[in-house]
Amino acid sequence: MAVDASLVEALRNARREVRPLARMDAAWRLESEEEAYETMFAVSSALGWRQAGWKIAATNEQMQAQLRTDSPVFGPTFHEHFLSAPAALPQQRLLSPIVECEFFFVMGRALPSRGRPYAFDDVMAAIERVHVGIEIAECRYPEDRLPSKEFIIADGFASGWYVMGRQVDAWREAFARDIEVTLYKNGKPKARGRASDVMGHPVAPIVWLANKLNGMGREIARGQIVSSGSCNILARARQGDAFKAVYGALAEIDLEIL
Repeated sequence: MAVDASLVEALRNARREVRPLARMDAAWRLESEEEAYETMFAVSSALGWRQAGWKIAATNEQMQAQLRTDSPVFGPTFHEHFLSAPAALPQQRLLSPIVECEFFFVMGRALPSRGRPYAFDDVMAAIERVHVGIEIAECRYPEDRLPSKEFIIADGFASGWYVMGRQVDAWREAFARDIEVTLYKNGKPKARGRASDVMGHPVAPIVWLANKLNGMGREIARGQIVSSGSCNILARARQGDAFKAVYGALAEIDLEIL
């Protein structure tokens, strides 16, 4: 499938130069989700960055309503945009940042393209370890003129920065008990959610992604990191904000926007 080279170039440059698109070219057309994802893959290739893995978004009905989609979506993530907790990022390196509390899964085995779908147990067996994490989602489009979902997909569905926290010990048992997650902004509670807010179980989105990529002839590779979606927590970030994400008694992550 041919992609629009000018759209790919515009999204690549917006990401490299940390600036929103000045305008939407009237000639740009994305008529289907398939075209949107092919454009997304082309942008990823044009960037030339090292792919770290994948992000998943819109993993429950509430998040889908906010993100204007009726299903989960995904995008690539890059090593150049991964940080270890605690983390601090200058506002100048961010575009309309939104803080989300998530879990990051490091894959010990690949989930390659194959002729049959993946089951929950297949994915559970492929996971090497789990970390608490924060996604700082970004938008390369003008916030007051957001285009259709297909264009957001083409931009990696707001793929941004990722802050990896400590490893979750006995993660299978922890998810079975469920984990309460609280995000504090400037010392005050901002939002609360639970691990089970992510499609009932944070591994469920990875099953969805494995099968989505399988249908595209692609894979989740060994060693890749999959961010499985927000625990119903979204918080706008501005210069000077200090965030603390608390994952029950398991771990905390501190993030400062400089």
